[in-house]
Amino acid sequence: MPSGDEARLGCSGGVGVGTTRLGANRTGRKRRSFSRLGRTTTDLLVASEIRVGGYAIARSGYKKSALPMFAGFGDFVLSHREEILQSWIAAIDQQPNISASDNLTYTQLLDHLPELCSELAALLRQPEAKETKREAKRDAQAHGWKRWRQGYKLDELIREICLVRRDFIDTWLPRFSDTNARFDIDAQNGARRVAECFFDDVVIEATVQFVDEHDQAVRRANAGVPEATKRGAATKAEFIKLVTHRVREPLGPLLFALELLLHEESLSPHAVEMIQVLQRGVKEEARAIEELLSFLDRVAGFHIEP
Repeated sequence: MPSGDEARLGCSGGVGVGTTRLGANRTGRKRRSFSRLGRTTTDLLVASEIRVGGYAIARSGYKKSALPMFAGFGDFVLSHREEILQSWIAAIDQQPNISASDNLTYTQLLDHLPELCSELAALLRQPEAKETKREAKRDAQAHGWKRWRQGYKLDELIREICLVRRDFIDTWLPRFSDTNARFDIDAQNGARRVAECFFDDVVIEATVQFVDEHDQAVRRANAGVPEATKRGAATKAEFIKLVTHRVREPLGPLLFALELLLHEESLSPHAVEMIQVLQRGVKEEARAIEELLSFLDRVAGFHIEP
């Protein structure tokens, strides 16, 4: 049974492709077809320590035989990418706390998930591929930007990535190990660490981009204050509505979601530090918004209820 934080975030166990609402609630949606990517074998240099995202996954005592199996798991992920994506979307679709996804098509829900899945596979095959890491960073940021535009709240974005991570680790890693006897406990733990570090970075980059979009909305609202206060009562009311909806309303969920994310056990120390930085930034933004609303109250003659 998932913990309280996991239940709120939607980070429960993996969801099989067979148990999905796609047939019931997403009938008629156009599914994206993906061509099967070519499989290649990447030779991994066995060092005393391999680091992924700044965290060690192999040390001198690590079994060398486990490292080539990472590449095999990466090939498996690529060859099963469409099934994995369907499983991820099924998990998101079944989560009642991601209401913003209800009106999105299958293709809209996918967004940058196909690219991120391929990049995870590439890192399993070659953990120190810097270009792959840069591509994953860009795609994670683009995913956060897109979810903002699609009307997600921050807690929904975080729930979504948690669901995807849990489904990948709990469903697809065991599925590969069940059919590959050489993929022993050492290889499984190493591959799990690669995946955890990868999704840590996805959470951070997508969240930073999402919050940046929120900050830009605040700046646009601030820039419009002098002009808006000169207009008539109807325009004034419309502007106040915009400010309260686009600026003030998301702050509570932002802080709440960041607090919940700090309780995710698989987060690395670097991820925890970044989330704490985001918390401080959101609190500063909240104080700035209170000053803005106080200014509107004085100048426009409005009183905005908390």
